[in-house]
Amino acid sequence: MKPSPTYISFLVRMWREKTAEQSEPAGDWQGEVEHIQSGRKWQFNNEEALTRFLSNPLARIEPAEEPKEDRS
Repeated sequence: MKPSPTYISFLVRMWREKTAEQSEPAGDWQGEVEHIQSGRKWQFNNEEALTRFLSNPLARIEPAEEPKEDRS
């Protein structure tokens, strides 16, 4: 088994989209998390799902597992 890294970094992007009828962005925040060391990305449809992911990121980046998108 490969040892856990001693340093990990993520880039977190968040945005809200607007439609042609809206002058300002509205609705839930969308998000994407990128694991810098591996380049893996996960996308989220709301900030609660993104927060759950970030509460235990090591469980999601183990080398033996493929990333799974959490869209809840």
